[in-house]
Amino acid sequence: MDADFVQLQLITRLKLQLKRQLNIKMDIRQFMVDRDYAKQMLQLADESDDEDLILYSLQIAGQFGWLGKKPSVVKKPFFEPAKVKPEPAPEVETSRYLYGTRG
Repeated sequence: MDADFVQLQLITRLKLQLKRQLNIKMDIRQFMVDRDYAKQMLQLADESDDEDLILYSLQIAGQFGWLGKKPSVVKKPFFEPAKVKPEPAPEVETSRYLYGTRG
């Protein structure tokens, strides 16, 4: 589906739910051109007790980019191995052992 169609469909559903639940008439044309009016209508829907109104307001605000940016999440590994510094190997004197053990 076209993104504009989905937005219009959500806005239409929001308008109908505002009329049914809160008896508020919303002008779709003004909603589309006036950002303050749109935010006011979304605020009314967000403050209602109706789950559908809240979902519509969040979806519309998300599509218009009014929810802000997603916080960047730094993923930590579930298990981190202990950081152990390797011990240096003991130095062996090589001047005494020229021919092996018997020679």
